[in-house]
Amino acid sequence: MVNVISSSRELKVICRSGQRECSWSFPHFIKLEMKVIFLALIVQCCVNFAPGQAFVITRASHGRDAFHIPASFCKRNGAQSGRDCKSFYAVDGVRDCSCMCPAKNATFAFHDRRWSCVENRKLRRHLNRGCDFVTSFTVENADRRLPTLAFGGRREISLWFIFWPIWTCSLKIRSSWFLGCRGSKIFLRKYNNAAARLFTLSRRNPDAPYVLRVNNNIPGSNIFRGKIVNLVIDCRVMQTTQRVQFDSSCLLFKLEGNTTCK
Repeated sequence: MVNVISSSRELKVICRSGQRECSWSFPHFIKLEMKVIFLALIVQCCVNFAPGQAFVITRASHGRDAFHIPASFCKRNGAQSGRDCKSFYAVDGVRDCSCMCPAKNATFAFHDRRWSCVENRKLRRHLNRGCDFVTSFTVENADRRLPTLAFGGRREISLWFIFWPIWTCSLKIRSSWFLGCRGSKIFLRKYNNAAARLFTLSRRNPDAPYVLRVNNNIPGSNIFRGKIVNLVIDCRVMQTTQRVQFDSSCLLFKLEGNTTCK
């Protein structure tokens, strides 16, 4: 909050946020150039003292994200200009300032320039842009929420082509990515050593479906906890070296854990 107080001698500007306050005063006869500098200081004050929007997001096995509204602008903490769970399209959690995304809007993410629980199908469409082919796990929720995998867990993939036994598939780690806090794609090639060991793709025999496994206790893998991941799967016919048209099959999911975003 910014207050301007004018008297016969000076102009005083006060910037408040919660219990914090900063202020400046200057006489009316000050030159224009100094007024410009003064206004810049006011802007800096408001930026520095604005409530921080650090969300702690929890992604659990059921696929519905939970998050905590920062106490500095949580209505349930008495903040005058605060926000509540409904403003994020969420429902109230068990504890003060905690929220949970509903089943049809199960993922909390930065989308359309704001934080909210994003509608499941809308989020999939957005994240699958640029994919030639989209695959999924054999068992997923009917409401299309993104599935959540645990470290040490495994899931069967529904990927299948005609003459399946002569096809072979592998993970294209360098083209895969996880979603950054502000919606950017952070490619796994930046963490190639950890990612290549964290995710493995295998099948029992040529007739069987592929299974994705998220391995446990991999050094450097904590960066992926609580992240939304898009793995690219590269498939070829075993008898040839020619790359097939389905060379960019995308598999979307979330990893269990907590992540903090501002």
